[in-house]
Amino acid sequence: MPRKVYSGRSRAKSIPPAVQARVERRIQNYVRENFAGRFARIDVRFRGVLCYIDAYTEGDEPAGSELPIHLCRLRYLGNEDRWVFAWYTYAHEKYVPSFLMTGSPIGTPEEAFDTSALFF
Repeated sequence: MPRKVYSGRSRAKSIPPAVQARVERRIQNYVRENFAGRFARIDVRFRGVLCYIDAYTEGDEPAGSELPIHLCRLRYLGNEDRWVFAWYTYAHEKYVPSFLMTGSPIGTPEEAFDTSALFF
């Protein structure tokens, strides 16, 4: 029987600023330690209960005109190690709830980055 993807819809409030700062630092450190030289930079931004992770690669574009690679969106569940994962699909130009490489729809920001960066 197929597993249902957890939508993560909840009545959670916005991600607290202290959590935002720690999560961004975690992601940046993880990328620096595990993906050195693969991306020019990583952009982590927050909106409400959502965290968006984009990557930029070095290319021939003039400075400031680079387009991001939308990697994923995470939905905060009130715990810094439990986030609902959504993959960005370029075919439909939207985020779609999905599973991490672990087989779970819920995981850490690092697991989400690993899963998202797999194909880039």
